[in-house]
Amino acid sequence: MKKHNLTASKENYIKAIYEIVKAKQAARVKDISKTLDIGPSSVTEALKKLSDEGYVNYEQYGVITLTEEGLSIAKQLEDRNKIICDFLSNLKIFSHKPSSNIFRLLMRITRWWEFLRARTSVKYCLPRK
Repeated sequence: MKKHNLTASKENYIKAIYEIVKAKQAARVKDISKTLDIGPSSVTEALKKLSDEGYVNYEQYGVITLTEEGLSIAKQLEDRNKIICDFLSNLKIFSHKPSSNIFRLLMRITRWWEFLRARTSVKYCLPRK
């Protein structure tokens, strides 16, 4: 999996756009705003940044789609989320989609672990890539 230096916020936008596009073939600012419960002006600002970074196709008042790079990241995020959900389901911690608070905590733990693995010689628990 290719490393991307995306903030959790940017990842959330990419995931939201991915899900909306899967359902509707394209997203609009109001769709993303509703999905993420964020004001339209904040969404527009984030979309401009994501567009400049090459993750989304965005024009003011137009439809929003993911670029190939954005789509690749969205699929990686979807895979990561599925792995975490499957893992917790197998541990019988939950059998449904995790709440956003639990999910955010798990993402922080995952990032912390990746940070540790990248900077130390930790070789137990998870195999190094």
